[in-house]
Amino acid sequence: MIRFKFSKETGLLCLSLLLITSHAVAKTNQRIISVNGTITEIIYSLKLENQLVAVDSTSYYPKEATSLPNVGYQRTLTTEGILNFKPTQVIGLESAGPVATIQNLKDAGIPVTLFSDDFKLETPTYRVLEIGKLFGKEKEAITLAKNIKEQIQKINIKKTNIKVLFIYSRNPSSVFISGTGTAAHAMIELSGAKNAVNEFSEYKPLTSEALVKANPDIILMPEKSAIGFGGEKAIWEINGMNLTRAGKEKNLILLDDLLLLGFGPRLPIALKTLNDQWKLIE
Repeated sequence: MIRFKFSKETGLLCLSLLLITSHAVAKTNQRIISVNGTITEIIYSLKLENQLVAVDSTSYYPKEATSLPNVGYQRTLTTEGILNFKPTQVIGLESAGPVATIQNLKDAGIPVTLFSDDFKLETPTYRVLEIGKLFGKEKEAITLAKNIKEQIQKINIKKTNIKVLFIYSRNPSSVFISGTGTAAHAMIELSGAKNAVNEFSEYKPLTSEALVKANPDIILMPEKSAIGFGGEKAIWEINGMNLTRAGKEKNLILLDDLLLLGFGPRLPIALKTLNDQWKLIE
């Protein structure tokens, strides 16, 4: 099993992303509620955290965000849970909901900004620039976006024929694999590998037949998902896994959920980490 650990190189990259925003100064006095982990990460990167009054449960990076009041999961928000904090701005992704809650907030006169769930190389820089405009941090946002773009260009992604199967599960009775049109599919392709399943879009329940047919070289899972599923031993005990190359060679990559699927400022780190692992296993 391969677990992601910060190397000297990735550590320098993180430091670089932090240093370029170290001189930012808040220009407004808003009461922001972020209902998405990636958005929260960008808010911290732009040094707007002093205006952040609450976050959702996916906002665990940086660690300081976990000390803020929590309004629950981004897809199951409640109107009262949000309004209790008297926000002047709610910000997240289009997946935030339910729809009734979002509409109630708008009806109450709360500005709500929800970005599209895009999974492109340009997604982090777009979100950074838009959030910079929204909160008067244009200059800092331009610098951060430029840095992210340059780091992606430096990675020099090498294409491989490695077949990767992304598995998502919170418990052993509910296991899904990713087809096309998902953040997982985009990350596999952008990092130079191939999705082991392309016959369908979005997510479908995992079957032993589909697993054997896909015959992945590597299993890729978010860390929290792997823990919820029961850990590495449970993964190898999935029916049919022992007939795949991934199962025979115990090729498993676990990566932090937000880093892997967030398409935020750390996208260059995630892409480099995955591409390095593909090359090692190829």
